[in-house]
Amino acid sequence: MADQGTTNSIDILLAIIPPLLGVFLKIGYHLEFWICLVLTFLAIYLELSLRLCHHQVKTTSLFSS
Repeated sequence: MADQGTTNSIDILLAIIPPLLGVFLKIGYHLEFWICLVLTFLAIYLELSLRLCHHQVKTTSLFSS
């Protein structure tokens, strides 16, 4: 069996690389997993929305002739 330090290292890697997988392996399909899933999708949506707004502002000229 792995010692406590190895287990903590694996938990940290699972939390950084794929957060949903880390939450699932730690607690399963409980409320915390669904909260993490919703927050992940909101973060992705927010990032894509900000990128789209930035692209629109960057390509649209306010002083076009």
